[in-house]
Amino acid sequence: MKKTIIIYTSYHHNNTKKLLDEISKKKNIKLIKAENVKSINLDDYDYIGFASGIYAFDFSKRLINLAKNIKLKDNQKAFLIYTYGCKLKQYDKNITDILKHQVTHNQVGHAYLFCGPRGTGKT
Repeated sequence: MKKTIIIYTSYHHNNTKKLLDEISKKKNIKLIKAENVKSINLDDYDYIGFASGIYAFDFSKRLINLAKNIKLKDNQKAFLIYTYGCKLKQYDKNITDILKHQVTHNQVGHAYLFCGPRGTGKT
């Protein structure tokens, strides 16, 4: 069975956490707050997710820093989730650049990015 972990930050209205709680009810997904991560072994996971609300026009700084330091294996896949209703800016740029860099330098097998305005079928 494929194992999934999502490392997340959720503040303000806690919408990211609410969304992840609903997802985890349907699927066997481990959720871990980025604030609680000092070191993490991701070897047993097939899918690694990074989830965040948008803070000061970007993903959580803590989550971005965590993503920069995680090295994924060839068989692992990364994905992003962000909760924010506005479509005025590309809020996923920093975290997307990190994943692109890892793919370019053969540090990750695959990366998926689902983004767009509400109702465009991201889930």
